[in-house]
Amino acid sequence: MVDHQLTEPRNRSLTEVVDFLINVEQDLALVGRRLFGAPTWPYLRNMLFNKIANHIGTYDNVGSFRQTKPAPKAGFINRWIRSNPFWRFDRKQYVVLGSPVVYRAGGRAIDIFTDSLIEQLPARKTEFVRMTDDANDGKVVSGVRYISGTWLERAQTEARNIHAPVVNSAAVTDVDSISLISALTALIDAKFDLRIPIQEMCVEASIHYLAQHSAWRSYFERRRPEYVILGFQCYGYEGLVRAAHDAKAVVVEMQHGAFFRGHMGYHYPGHPVVEDRADIMFAFGKGWMKAVDHPSNTRVYGYGFAPVTALRRRLDEGTLVKQQQIALLTGDPFHRDFLVRTVEAIVDRVPTKSIVIRPHPSDQFDYADRLSEYIRSGRVSVVGNIDPVHDVIAKSESIVTGPSTTAFEGLALDCKVVCVPFKFAPCFAPLLDETSARIAETVDEIVLALETVEPPENSDDFFESKPPHVMDLLPSRQEFSRQ
Repeated sequence: MVDHQLTEPRNRSLTEVVDFLINVEQDLALVGRRLFGAPTWPYLRNMLFNKIANHIGTYDNVGSFRQTKPAPKAGFINRWIRSNPFWRFDRKQYVVLGSPVVYRAGGRAIDIFTDSLIEQLPARKTEFVRMTDDANDGKVVSGVRYISGTWLERAQTEARNIHAPVVNSAAVTDVDSISLISALTALIDAKFDLRIPIQEMCVEASIHYLAQHSAWRSYFERRRPEYVILGFQCYGYEGLVRAAHDAKAVVVEMQHGAFFRGHMGYHYPGHPVVEDRADIMFAFGKGWMKAVDHPSNTRVYGYGFAPVTALRRRLDEGTLVKQQQIALLTGDPFHRDFLVRTVEAIVDRVPTKSIVIRPHPSDQFDYADRLSEYIRSGRVSVVGNIDPVHDVIAKSESIVTGPSTTAFEGLALDCKVVCVPFKFAPCFAPLLDETSARIAETVDEIVLALETVEPPENSDDFFESKPPHVMDLLPSRQEFSRQ
């Protein structure tokens, strides 16, 4: 008999990491502290969480700074400046920064977080910056000008050359920062038997922050926006947020993933003021608005999520019909071998349903190769990891998913949901407590849950069923006061 049990025992030490970092943060008064000249703690807390959790075996993502593209080669700098669209002096009331993760559907790029929002903004007053290469770079589409963020990344790389010597000098002379980092390093080592090179991390984080701030400040000074809307997380982009605030812009962040009390990018117990955060958070729904303690200087509004709203409408109208299929949606951490065994067990024991696998955009595992025999039989199919996931969810009767917003999207789209949170259970489970979703930790539990889980009774808690118009949520700059 095949052993379908998860090879790793359940481990609740993830909560220990969260509690430890929050306690240290409060004891050392780290929120608001500058380390080597920059307020980088909000980003570093997330990086340290990843490294500690990876060390004790509860996570497999250590985190990193997003790599920037190289600066222009010598001899091309003048042509680069002349053709750089960011150097224009051109007022734009709304600057929308698109996600680096772009889906593909119908032969075109889709930004699931910002495309529908752009349609609600005044086209001539809006500029869209894709934080990656963009086929529409320099074009005007439906009245909105599109440009590629790689131009700013090159400027940011140039700015590193200016800020790196200053920060490296501070790493030798800034006694307060050195002492604080030494205390933090010792506390982590004593608790987890792990010596992290925190000083080197702080140096890199400070250079990154200052270079990012310099590059984006020059852009925002030229556009003078009233609103800067982020289609990605603000942590890791604190220098950008500060540059927008320097230009007196209101910064809006659109929720792009799950909030839960173990998420070190968002959860700040006690609601302190945290520098360089979004002034306004557009959450998917009221369930997320209370899922973490947001900083006191961030207002949270329910805004909905366009892909879920559109597909739910089609289900209600009957223009989209559920199929006899189970969707398996991979998440980070991926536990790929375990999920392959899950597919094999479902094929063997649930003969009436087909299975479709949709990998997470960061999941590069070759499921098609590992499951080729089942694919040839017609029972299993694999879609691309940048194909729209919500289409797969909406067509499925049941989904099996990891610690992700997809669990709640499945509930909103009338799916039976089996969630496999693994070691995220202590942080993630409270969000699922009052839903019909089932948590399963072994292959056998997953198969049993697929047979017994109930469909959702209330699908509106985490996703607004009637989302407001974006213009109804944006205060005028004159009315807005930042704490």
